[in-house]
Amino acid sequence: MSKYLKPKNMDSEDVVSPSSGSSENSTLIKEAEVEPSKNAKSRSADNASGAGNPALQGLSSQEVAELTQAGLTNQFTPRATRTVPQILRANIFTLFNAILSICIVVTLIFGHWADAVFGIVMIVNALTGIVSELRAKKVLERVSILQENPVWVVREGVEQEISPRQIVQGDLLHLRRGDQVPADGTVLASEGMYLDESNLTGESVPCARQIGETVLSGATVVAGNGYIAVSAVGSQSWANKMAIQVKKFKMARSELEAGINKILKIITYFLPLVIALLAVSQIRSLGGFSQVTWGNIGPVVVAVVAGIVGMIPQGLVLLTSINFAAAALKLVRQEVLIQELPAVEVLARVDTLCLDKTGTLTTGQVRLRGFCIPADSSLVSAKALPPDAQKALATLTKTRENDTSAAIYDRLQSDLQAETGIIDNAEILAFDSSRKWSALVSDEKTWVLGAPEIVLAADSDTQAETANWARQGARVLALASTQNAALDLHAPKLPKTLQLSALIVLAEQVRGDAEKTLEFFRTQGVKTLIISGDNPVTVAALAKRVGVDDSGFDARELPDNQDELRAVLKEHSVFGRVTPEQKRSLVRALQSGGRTVAMTGDGVNDALALKDADLGIAMGNAAQATKSAAKVVLIDSRFSSLPHVLGEGRRVLGNMERVSTLFLSKTTYAAILALVIGVLGIRYPYLPRQLTLISSTTIGIPAFFLALAPSARRYRPGFLRRVGQLALPAGLICALTSIGAYLWIGSSPQATSVATVVLVNGALGLLAILSQPLRSWRGILLGVMIALVVSAITIPVVRDFFALQVLSVSQWLVVLACSAISLLSLAIIGIRWERRHWSGLSCTVRGCG
Repeated sequence: MSKYLKPKNMDSEDVVSPSSGSSENSTLIKEAEVEPSKNAKSRSADNASGAGNPALQGLSSQEVAELTQAGLTNQFTPRATRTVPQILRANIFTLFNAILSICIVVTLIFGHWADAVFGIVMIVNALTGIVSELRAKKVLERVSILQENPVWVVREGVEQEISPRQIVQGDLLHLRRGDQVPADGTVLASEGMYLDESNLTGESVPCARQIGETVLSGATVVAGNGYIAVSAVGSQSWANKMAIQVKKFKMARSELEAGINKILKIITYFLPLVIALLAVSQIRSLGGFSQVTWGNIGPVVVAVVAGIVGMIPQGLVLLTSINFAAAALKLVRQEVLIQELPAVEVLARVDTLCLDKTGTLTTGQVRLRGFCIPADSSLVSAKALPPDAQKALATLTKTRENDTSAAIYDRLQSDLQAETGIIDNAEILAFDSSRKWSALVSDEKTWVLGAPEIVLAADSDTQAETANWARQGARVLALASTQNAALDLHAPKLPKTLQLSALIVLAEQVRGDAEKTLEFFRTQGVKTLIISGDNPVTVAALAKRVGVDDSGFDARELPDNQDELRAVLKEHSVFGRVTPEQKRSLVRALQSGGRTVAMTGDGVNDALALKDADLGIAMGNAAQATKSAAKVVLIDSRFSSLPHVLGEGRRVLGNMERVSTLFLSKTTYAAILALVIGVLGIRYPYLPRQLTLISSTTIGIPAFFLALAPSARRYRPGFLRRVGQLALPAGLICALTSIGAYLWIGSSPQATSVATVVLVNGALGLLAILSQPLRSWRGILLGVMIALVVSAITIPVVRDFFALQVLSVSQWLVVLACSAISLLSLAIIGIRWERRHWSGLSCTVRGCG
């Protein structure tokens, strides 16, 4: 080890000189032994780091086969979807299903079997939900597995790529920058390997890992690389043990689910009151408790069941799950993987989109334009560089661990037309995105490669030249050197006497779809911020090419105070030289100001910000740690896929608002009917089968089609408020007009039929309001539902099944009068509701087609 690179907390006997030939006890692997291109699928031990070291030869094929046979593989992984038992429990063993099951049993005992037909609806709902979610689970998990980044493992002295699921206990893994540790292990060799363990320990500062130290699964390599011997796999690894203990399926926060859960909670609280009111009122209608006998208790039980069935919103939760699953399946066909189903909805609520420049606005492909030597602003080839600078640059980039280092190394080989020599026995301090530089320490010089404004901040000539290239949209790196400067491994600081050796000028290709996509989000009221670790002038120049005109803000000047940070965010939309921790601060500042934030990224330095954002979006070519932190993965890495996600989110939100209004109106009129009947002490006017007819034709069947229909209505906050402002008065009108018709007819046998027809007419009126515009397939759907109701009233067999009576002319006049009052009132309320909430949006945004 070079005497100039000083790791802390190591005794002198632990520091081994290069001449000893032992890399097992060296904290940093010698650069001469660093691996070649990551692009190879396998490579011999001669080309691998630690070649010739028996401790780094890995398992034999026979050992791997034996361990696999013994089940010591890494097959267990936390799931992106619910398990099969969880899906079954969620669709079968619910409170409402339990209540309805009891209602089915007591109806079959005390009433007519036809009044238990709602049980068929319950079973169909459960089966539909199970089948839909299992289908979505199968597809999403298959795609999710394909999206798992492979890992490098050493077996029989050869490095090869395998799936993380193929790791066996005792395997030797080669971890690189951007890798997420797939299994617990012990460090055998390290080349400046730093791990981010914030999701394990809560500590945000990356820490170095040295030989003999334990590495836990779930950590992320943010700098350097190293070898670990796997000690625990599958369900025995630390991350998976925690997943088992927590047993929580973490989901994105869903306003839709929160609103529906609140509705269900309120219904649950009211159900006991409804049951008690109906039971007491029906017993009073018999003449009191003393008159109740086994022979006449049947109608009482059936009436209570009818009230309960009316209140329970069968299918509401089912349609929510189906909607999310259908959206996820549709998006996966468009190369977008939804890792948490409610994330589909979240993008529809997003009002701020934070974009990482590299890999999002640009293709991520880096081209080296040339080199600038001191006192010369023209671009030259690598041949013009001093020989020691050529070697230093080759040594620092030989790993080709990212697009930038690969572009530099490949250009060196191309310009020099030969394999560039490297510095022997050099020690490498790997690049770190928060530090923004890497270093090489040899016996003669210390070399630093990084951002010019950081590496050579005091060099005015270098800063002027860098600014000139940055205004052209170029990325610039500086290679600088000094004599015999020591570096501390744990707390590295830049040497003070660095001198410029060369500027490296790089170019990135802007995505062809970036400008159009950003314009789309601007027209939809979504603020876009461009956040990058590059020079702010470079970022601003590229941003201008995609329609974002901002001078660029240097993140090194960002305030720590949240209020001041929010003020900066109001003034600027392009930020450069942003560290990973600052990305998190920007996201949190936006959220504290009431913003719903989406963050895109592809690098490991984006992972923490993606995790904190309301919606993390990773590119398909991103580091595994970044994809694990994201809720959405753009499989083909196309930024232009985001509008499709937005469209699906809007479809889900807009359609579920319609559907929830239908279900809540049903619950409202059922509750009001129970209250009025309880107060008046009269017989309940409906049978369960009649309420099943009403709910099926005005809610259940049409809701299924409305829930999955196209919709582009722009999101506005207040889902539950809007639903309540239409559903509650609509339910009140339907209940009062139907009970009014029932009381008007009096004790006639046709009273129940009159009340049923008036109620179904009102419910159809509300369906017509929510199905707008009717000059489309929605009008046909409404017509079909009306035809089904007319068939139930006019066809004798169907009419008899639903216990409906033939009405006289005078009774039809009562139906017409009460229905007219109901429909007119609903029309007035519907028009006012529409104007209040949606009148400001154009037909295009509202999805009027």
